[in-house]
Amino acid sequence: MSAFELFLSLFIAMFANTLPAFLLEMLKLPLPMRYPIDFHKKLLGHRILGDHKTFIGFLLMVCGALIAWHVLLAVLMLFDTVPAIFHSEVFAAPFLIAIGVFTGDAVGSFIKRRCGIMPGDNLPVIDNLDWIIGALLILNVLYGLPSLNAVVGLSIFFFALHVAADRIAINFHLRRKKPSS
Repeated sequence: MSAFELFLSLFIAMFANTLPAFLLEMLKLPLPMRYPIDFHKKLLGHRILGDHKTFIGFLLMVCGALIAWHVLLAVLMLFDTVPAIFHSEVFAAPFLIAIGVFTGDAVGSFIKRRCGIMPGDNLPVIDNLDWIIGALLILNVLYGLPSLNAVVGLSIFFFALHVAADRIAINFHLRRKKPSS
């Protein structure tokens, strides 16, 4: 995997990570549509993941990865520069990227619950890096990763982009402000 392919893959991962929160907040779906993946179960007195990790959220995450993958593929085809990762696994790769993003996000939620932080409350760094780490782990298994410099540089870039996008969404009232921890 080249650094450019990693950039595209992390863009897909970021879109997949952002879409569920954005859509679910805008659509205000009734609670039965937002059933949590942890089935309301507790571990050591705390919810395992919390109310914000839902089946519909996971489905939207997969849809987001598929949409971003195919939009990027169409744009790259216009410029006749389609990287190797887009030649294979047209549906499997974005699905697996979404699984990596969701797993990273779920691990972050699990850590937050163990620290007593409620769903929706912010835990700086964890909330912005968990999905990146999950995506990187899946991408490493699927394709291998480029140089450590590319991985670190792109991780920092997407971390900063995620923080900036979150601030913009809050300022334009597209998203409620998370309470500070």
